Amino acid sequence: MRSIKVSWRQNDWVAARRRLVALCIAALVILVLLATPTTGAPVGLDATPVPPPRVRVWMIAVDPPDARVAIGGEITFSITVRNVGVIPITFLWVMDQYPPDCLAYASAVPFGLDDQRGRVIWSHLTLPTGGLQPGASISLMITLRALAECTNVVNEVFVSGVSALDQSIPPSYDSVAITVLPRITPTPVPTPTATPLAQTRVFQQGHEDYDGTRDTYLSAWYTTKNYDRASSLALRAGGLMVPLIRFDLGALPRDTEIAEATLILTVVSGGFYEQEVSVYEVLMPWVASEATWQQAATGVPWRTAGANGIGEDRSGVAVDTELAIAFTVIEFDITELVAKWVADPATNYGMLLRGTSGIAVQHNLASAEHWNRAVRPQLVVRYRVGS
Repeated sequence: MRSIKVSWRQNDWVAARRRLVALCIAALVILVLLATPTTGAPVGLDATPVPPPRVRVWMIAVDPPDARVAIGGEITFSITVRNVGVIPITFLWVMDQYPPDCLAYASAVPFGLDDQRGRVIWSHLTLPTGGLQPGASISLMITLRALAECTNVVNEVFVSGVSALDQSIPPSYDSVAITVLPRITPTPVPTPTATPLAQTRVFQQGHEDYDGTRDTYLSAWYTTKNYDRASSLALRAGGLMVPLIRFDLGALPRDTEIAEATLILTVVSGGFYEQEVSVYEVLMPWVASEATWQQAATGVPWRTAGANGIGEDRSGVAVDTELAIAFTVIEFDITELVAKWVADPATNYGMLLRGTSGIAVQHNLASAEHWNRAVRPQLVVRYRVGS
């Protein structure tokens, strides 16, 4: 009986020992699993894989839209870069590559660095605070000049960058086919009528020695400050900042028939929200170097501050209304207004621009003092003389 009891105690001890060893092994396995990082997991505690950043670029020819131009002409391209991933982008690198044997760099908005070998690089693009958010985009414009005849060539754009998590962004590409035609020599075509041929004249500060553009802007925030020498014209929604622009049209005879007149303004910077911009005729004289929110000239106040006296400072009916978007060009049809000024030069007091938007947004337009002549305000007039 005693030997049976001892045998039972020995068996019980052996079983307990085995259970203890099993528990220790299980604990060791758990510790190893916890200490081993999951492959592809980020630094965070949830161990969810971070998707790679993604960006996409589009390029289109805007003028001319078919990218066919004669030698001596220019082609303007619009480049749009969009964050199509889920992570903000904090750095963007954009490169435009063109064939230097038949094209040359003319201008870009914003400014790009041309290496004189067929590449224009933007390496310091200004992005919004916090980076380019998912779904957001930025736009650039580049103009190339045709030097020699060529076919089957392309203008290419490449985009890359770095995300907010210091991830390299896979590059994105796009291109537009270009054709440069031989120089076109206009051939006079006799007509049975005496209708004069239409001519085109570009009024732009510095273009063919033209010095007749006067501009400034009025600010409700700094009511006594003059901005005649500013390189850009601030346009803020709600009429808080309003540009004034005037072109001297004395080179056009009074018997000129105006076929078309287009005001072209370049948005060199601004918010990512658009605003409607309306052009109004100014009804009283003003001096660009003296005009402020309160005064049209020294000692001559506006009827209403900000040149907002309807029927006295400015017209109450807009000549034309278009959308302002950052880094784009706005074109206004002011044909009737220019025809009036040519017929009666004494009434030419220029134009006032007012912005309208549901939110507080500001865009800055290149002024007549901007360092890049190509983006200064232009008035393009098609006309016939003596008709």
